[in-house]
Amino acid sequence: EIECPICLGEFPPSKFPNRDTITELCDHPDKACLQCLDASITAVIERGALHLLVCPICPQKLTHNDIKAYANKELYERYQYLKQQSEIPGHWISCTSTSCGGSQEHDFKAPEGPKMTCNHCAFITCAKHRRPWHQGQTCDEFDQDPEQIERLEEEEATAKLLAQESTSICPKCGQGVTKTAG
Repeated sequence: EIECPICLGEFPPSKFPNRDTITELCDHPDKACLQCLDASITAVIERGALHLLVCPICPQKLTHNDIKAYANKELYERYQYLKQQSEIPGHWISCTSTSCGGSQEHDFKAPEGPKMTCNHCAFITCAKHRRPWHQGQTCDEFDQDPEQIERLEEEEATAKLLAQESTSICPKCGQGVTKTAG
C-alpha cells in the first residue's frame, strides 16, 4: 500500500498514476492518489481557471498530455473547449467569486478595461490579475501597492514553508495538514 500525501489514505498502487511523477517536471517522489488528482483537476476545470492547473503536491503546471491522461472524457472535452476559448481574441476569464465558478469572454479593449462583471452572478473581477476587483485602485496602482507586494511575498514564503514541512493543502477545506501517525 502507498500513502497519498494529500488525503493521507493508504491505497494499492493501482489507485495511483502509473507514471513515476505526476508531471514531467515534478521532482518529488510522492504521487497523489487518482481520486485526489481527479478532485484537483475537476475543481480547476469546472471553475474555468486553466492557469491554476498544477500538480496538487507542487507548483509544476500540468501539461495538455497530463490532463488527457488524468481527466475523464467529459472533463477533458470541457478542458479542450476552455483552452480553445482562451485562445480567441479577447480573453476567457473565470469569475473569482467563491460561490460562482462561471467564466466568460472578456475584451480588454472594452470601455471597462480589465474590470469584468460576471454574467452569471454580477461579481466584479479584475481580468488582468484574475482576482476580485481592487476597488479604488487602477491595475498599475494595485501592482505597486506595498500591501499587495507583501501579500504575494507571504504567499510565496508560506508555500516554501509548507513544502519544507511536508505539509499538504487539503483539497476539500484548503487547510494545511501534516500526518502525525498511522
